Amino acid sequence: SEPVIPAAFKSALENLSSFKGVEGVLAVDDEGFPLQSTLKIEKAEALSAFIKSFATQIEKLSEELDLGDVRFVTIDAEINGQNKEILLALEKDMYLCVLRSKAGEE
Repeated sequence: SEPVIPAAFKSALENLSSFKGVEGVLAVDDEGFPLQSTLKIEKAEALSAFIKSFATQIEKLSEELDLGDVRFVTIDAEINGQNKEILLALEKDMYLCVLRSKAGEE
């Protein structure tokens, strides 16, 4: 069955899209598939796979270091020579991701 995206996630997707520098917002299920996105499908699929892999590593690290539940992660990345920031909210059955340009912040 189709996973249900909580109203809070849908609202966050819409609200976050309007912030300065935000290039896209995406909700990803716990298997790494995009549920809803403001990105082009190819970019959403690639980012979804990365998010799932990264979230799995965060969960393992959290257990090993006894950090408890990690709920939010910020990732600084260089993508195609441009500084980006990936903001990742980790929820029980899905992830919310914001891809943001850091241009002009340095």
